[in-house]
Amino acid sequence: MGATHDLIVPGSGTVAAVLSTILQLCGEMKEWQDPCTRLHQRLKNVFEGLKTLEKKKKRLPPPEALDKYVTVVSTTLCYLEHYRGKKLVFRLMKHQAMMEELRVINEKTDVVVRALGLTSADTGKWKKQYEDDQRIHRELLASSVDNAQEVLAELQDARSQQETMLTLKYEVELRPEQQDAEMTKLLRTMMATVIRTSTTSVPKLPPWFLPPYEIRFDPKPFARGSFATVHRGAVIGEPPFALLDDDSVHEKLRNGEIPEKPEKMSAEVWELVAAMTNVDPTKRISLSRVLKTLKDFADGNLRSPPQAANPASELTENANLALVDTEIIVGILDNVSAMDDQAKEQSMLQLVRICVEDEERPVMYEADAIQILTNLVKSGRNNYTKLYALQCLKWAAVVDAKLPKLAFD
Repeated sequence: MGATHDLIVPGSGTVAAVLSTILQLCGEMKEWQDPCTRLHQRLKNVFEGLKTLEKKKKRLPPPEALDKYVTVVSTTLCYLEHYRGKKLVFRLMKHQAMMEELRVINEKTDVVVRALGLTSADTGKWKKQYEDDQRIHRELLASSVDNAQEVLAELQDARSQQETMLTLKYEVELRPEQQDAEMTKLLRTMMATVIRTSTTSVPKLPPWFLPPYEIRFDPKPFARGSFATVHRGAVIGEPPFALLDDDSVHEKLRNGEIPEKPEKMSAEVWELVAAMTNVDPTKRISLSRVLKTLKDFADGNLRSPPQAANPASELTENANLALVDTEIIVGILDNVSAMDDQAKEQSMLQLVRICVEDEERPVMYEADAIQILTNLVKSGRNNYTKLYALQCLKWAAVVDAKLPKLAFD
């Protein structure tokens, strides 16, 4: 075996094997298949040049230059593994980043070719083709986003259609300065295509929404437990909670063991977690106190950590909270029909949060809630308002027997 056979891409195998893998991945790059295939050919030409030097028993370039070549091959592999097989909406959003990264890899290949002394390679010739590739890439994207069949082939269920609409709205509404006029037109064209050819509505953009392409992570979790799926881990001497099976987690909780406080979590927040998960169910704080504490956190006016109260004080506090909740429930039901769409949505969400407690719902029924909620479901214009109203009616039909199930269906 010669020295070229000993060139290894760490974690991936020999350079020869990785070049073969790169060629296969190029076939999954959609609009960028041709530019990536040409990059593969450049890297292969370098490898063939090194093998020719070896066969002629000429001195090979220094190890530092060979290491640079291996690094470029590895970078190309990572690039293709990250971008291969992505959906149209991802390729649309990241087209500029994809072009820029490919340009950088080609420039690094130029540097490697010069360092290896392979003057016969096509250093610099790729630049003219790269300019043409950018134009062709935009033309292909423009054709794809206006093709209903191609768009819906990747968005076959309501959830993927909703997520795509949210992603497009995020770019158009929150980051318009990052898109040129041509790209903004493509974004709006794809939005129109999704709306025109699917049953999805245009969702309101939540304030917490972040497109998945803004985060790099391994989409396949390597473990799953009661609290989360695990995408990264560390050896700490014993399995963390997330790596335990459900029975083991339940056994630890019965024995009073809970996870340690995360470093970035404040003491007040951890006190709330501990009060909610007390091993003795009778000592856990009520849901109404949890909601009140969370509101205090949001408002920034929490004075002291929440603690489980003694039975007498808990009863007194619950009675006071019940009076407040009664006023809120009655106020919502009396005024919701006259509210605008946004106010209706917020009020119905508040009603659901209160009435998740069994003892709160009788107040709702006494205020003629069933008729009011039914009218919202039938005539409401906001899907979230309808959803919250349906949840309240579901409690009435399934849990509290205040509405015939047949009528609910």
